[in-house]
Amino acid sequence: MLFFWLALGILTLMAIAMIALPLRNMLNQETAASKDTSQKQTNLAIFKDRLAELENDHKQGLIDEKEFGELKAELETSLLNDLPSNDTGKPVRKNAGAGVLMVLGFIGLPALALGLYQYLGDYKGLNQAHWMDETRLLLAREGNNMQAILDRLEQRLQEDPEHIEGWVLLGRSYMTLERYKEAAGAFAEVARLLEEDNQNPGVGYGLLAQARFFGEKGMTAGVQEAVRKALAADPGESNALSILGVSAFQQGRYADAVRYWQAILDSNPNDPNADAIRNGINRAQALAAVRQSESGENTEVGEPVKLAVKVSLAEAVSAQADGSDVVYILARPVGGRMPVAVTRVRVQDLPITLALDDSMSMGPMAKLSSVEQVEIVARVSKAGTPQPQSGDIEGLIGPVSVKGQEAPAEVMIDRVIQ
Repeated sequence: MLFFWLALGILTLMAIAMIALPLRNMLNQETAASKDTSQKQTNLAIFKDRLAELENDHKQGLIDEKEFGELKAELETSLLNDLPSNDTGKPVRKNAGAGVLMVLGFIGLPALALGLYQYLGDYKGLNQAHWMDETRLLLAREGNNMQAILDRLEQRLQEDPEHIEGWVLLGRSYMTLERYKEAAGAFAEVARLLEEDNQNPGVGYGLLAQARFFGEKGMTAGVQEAVRKALAADPGESNALSILGVSAFQQGRYADAVRYWQAILDSNPNDPNADAIRNGINRAQALAAVRQSESGENTEVGEPVKLAVKVSLAEAVSAQADGSDVVYILARPVGGRMPVAVTRVRVQDLPITLALDDSMSMGPMAKLSSVEQVEIVARVSKAGTPQPQSGDIEGLIGPVSVKGQEAPAEVMIDRVIQ
């Protein structure tokens, strides 16, 4: 940080010098020109007075024509010799703004530079990065003394209570110590700050759901609320989906557990916990197979609701979509944000007709069969993530009745998200 401000100061001085030096030369030239102009005016006044005397003497007959011509020529020669050597015969224009410009150069330029940096630069991000570097250094000095680390983090967050990464670090530290209530408080602060900063709060609510799940030892109302908010903000939020998968696995709903965990890998194949998630999927599939073989029953029973949907890509926007781009197809309550069914295909599969059902729900509290009408959204994701971004291509239809549809609901993807 010190190096940054030192470099900024040096560059500012260089910029000031580039303006101030030419202005100083301009002022010096103006001063010299003013002196030359003053001398010239004096010489002209003397010339006019002397010429008037000669003309008067000539009229009175004191000097003849020849003598008058010679004296006048001498007077004109004397005037030319007395003019400043750098005189061009042009009037000197006084540059009154040069001094003002010099003052503005010294005062206005630094102010303008700082103002532009505040507006265009990431001043807040720079400060927060510096905050994290200092905090990590302080925490490293504490070694494995977790209580000292927590004290340090709490002190730092009192100094800068709007530091989102600091709250995440504090929450994870509480999770390590199994102090889930305090962790939930820290993650709730993360979600609040993200919303205030107009960022996606999904990860904050996902972490909050995780802390509540372990602290309250199950899928309580508080956990369900946090999961709902997380998936409403980001249908692929991994922490919320992980909790849903764990809960389903504990209840013996192995197919649901597989679906939730697979959704994490579909949204982010490079998830840091990808190996553990795959192991969980394999374990759930194995247990589901054992149950089926022992009971002789098919665990994948027919769903009570199936909503047929046909999705097409408009020709006007087809050039902006690649065949390998992911297409998210989801149904959500009219006026709501959390999907009650989500699936995905590829642009190369379009047009496509498929059925949305409860097996595609994002959680037990939000199923397609639990609502009467939905909006159906089909979105080509250029980044491959469920969260809408600028440049994605989208289509929407609704309201659509969940039951009683004789023909597929047709969605045309035809609008580029700005």
